[in-house]
Amino acid sequence: GIQQLTSDYYAKGAISSLVKILRDPTLSTHHQEVVQVIVQKIFKNLEAKCVPYLPLIIPPIFHVLETCEPGFRKFLFVQLATIVAITKQHIREYLQDIFDMIHKNWEVTYFVSILQLIEEIGKALKDEFKNYLPKLLPKIVNIIYTVDKSSTDVISKVLLSFETFGTQLDDYLHIVIPAIVLVFESKDSSDQLKMLAIETLKRLSTKLNFSDYISRIIHPLVRVLSQSNKLDLYMITMDTICELIYQLGYDFISFIPMLQKV
Repeated sequence: GIQQLTSDYYAKGAISSLVKILRDPTLSTHHQEVVQVIVQKIFKNLEAKCVPYLPLIIPPIFHVLETCEPGFRKFLFVQLATIVAITKQHIREYLQDIFDMIHKNWEVTYFVSILQLIEEIGKALKDEFKNYLPKLLPKIVNIIYTVDKSSTDVISKVLLSFETFGTQLDDYLHIVIPAIVLVFESKDSSDQLKMLAIETLKRLSTKLNFSDYISRIIHPLVRVLSQSNKLDLYMITMDTICELIYQLGYDFISFIPMLQKV
């Protein structure tokens, strides 16, 4: 009762004071520390009880995002991801502004931070997130085609986001599968990245029906088996093929002669 009221009173007072600093452009050198305290200390401590304070903190974060330098902007996208992870579906009211900000800053500098934010939104909204995929997913897939394959952190984040979306990718397999295949077939991809791409296919195959795309998956996987001299890469490829055999059953028979040659 009284203890809870006191706690809420001090939380609101602290947030209000910190937001004043955040709104003051002459105190911009303190803005990162302010956001860090609000999100990592106060919001994480309050957990779901921080929801009433969203109207206090989200608008000034948006304002700072518009005007700050790139390094701080990356930090703010990560902090927004944390806020979404804490508040979950209660972030819904601010989603349009968040997505506007994401689309406005869609460049390689921010990809890892933005994808982390998108992942958290996907987890928070669950099935409702599917409404946002038509605009988002083609841009996410396109990252694989446009960034250098040596950008392991960026492409890894794309692959992890595919896993997060899971069954919601059902209508987009025609663009997702070729992109994943490109990662593990590219000579510029590291072995670690190739394994992650193949592992992503394996995990998605347990949630989605790949039967219409099996030929486009099996042939590249067999090429990996025939060309690889790395045991780890060979094993994850075989595991993935076994998962596909389990999913397809008798429909896989036509691919057995090709596997036997390997």
